Amino acid sequence: MGIRRMEFLEYLDRVLYGNAPRKLVGLGKDITDIGKKKRNNHAAYGTVTLFWREFPVFFQEVSLTPALRYDYPSDFTPELSPKVTLTLKHTSWLSLSLISHLTRSYRAPTFNDLYWPKDSFSEGNPNLVPETGINWDAGLSFTFPSLGDLTLTGNYFINNMENLILWAPGADGLWRPNNISKTESYGIETATRWKPLGEYVELAFDYMYMVALDKSDSKATYDKDLIYRPRNKFSATLTLRFGGVEMNALDHYVGKRYTTASNTKSLEAYNVVDANIGYSFWMAGLRFSAKFEVNNLTDLSYFPIEGSPVPGREFRFTVGVTI
Repeated sequence: MGIRRMEFLEYLDRVLYGNAPRKLVGLGKDITDIGKKKRNNHAAYGTVTLFWREFPVFFQEVSLTPALRYDYPSDFTPELSPKVTLTLKHTSWLSLSLISHLTRSYRAPTFNDLYWPKDSFSEGNPNLVPETGINWDAGLSFTFPSLGDLTLTGNYFINNMENLILWAPGADGLWRPNNISKTESYGIETATRWKPLGEYVELAFDYMYMVALDKSDSKATYDKDLIYRPRNKFSATLTLRFGGVEMNALDHYVGKRYTTASNTKSLEAYNVVDANIGYSFWMAGLRFSAKFEVNNLTDLSYFPIEGSPVPGREFRFTVGVTI
């Protein structure tokens, strides 16, 4: 597999799924010259928090935090992004928090988006403009200290974006980023953390349901799912610790993803299991560690990105010293 394509697929995997890099199979060729590019980033952020203690109705603490961010990348016009956060807290036999955000978001295209060197698989798009959006979310968090430090959280979100930057394959097969004039996404996120035996055993569960729709004027794509945006994602982690030994078992589920803007083609859902065991200790003021990992434990054949399968079962052993 060519280095350029491997780097791009790892970058795309992070952009689309937020994953740590995995090795993917394919062909590529050498980097091309894009010349010297320069950007000076200027930013400022200001915030004020208003507190109400011993609130008369149920909540012992209420806070309101307005904030304002200024961004000025030298290759784009400056932007102001306001944000307001409301937080309510109650503490008794359980700890309850309610938090909500209303934000105007802004993101300038990265240099990877703009100037990724053209090869046989991908190229950047220097004509991109920054994406902006109005985002709202509200969530609850419950903590039960008497039940082994059990924490349950849930969050509902709505994001309305303009000029969303989205990488997609073109008619010539090359992946390029483009701006989508309008998109809408909404959904829920849930998380569970439980330590039934203190630091010795920890369980973590995360689930997200998200609908991400194209709201641009094209009849062929209006109200269609954005490509590579699964509606369902789930992960579970079991961690065991004793002394300097830590063992982890991880399960990752990613639902069906459409690979075309018209939603005529898709990739099947997949479920991957990983496991690892590590040992660390201190000696002479240094921290020594060793870790053995097995990725894709069940040797599953799957495609996170069309045409780029992930290798089968992978074994990895690492050692390290931290000063």
